[in-house]
Amino acid sequence: MKVILRKLLGKRHVATIANEIRTNLINEIKVLKELRHPNIVQLKEVIDDEQSKYLYMVMEYLPGQNV
Repeated sequence: MKVILRKLLGKRHVATIANEIRTNLINEIKVLKELRHPNIVQLKEVIDDEQSKYLYMVMEYLPGQNV
């Protein structure tokens, strides 16, 4: 699971480094939703509850080491 602290994403109308982080995250989610390859971990679900301090990206479980 990938956990992103929501305040790092900043406010949508503020043009800062947070904008770049948010753009990269959105692109990552889009790409992972489309990819199907045995060597790339699958994105199973994105939990984006605005009431939470975090955004969660639920990934396929792969036993072994963190790389």
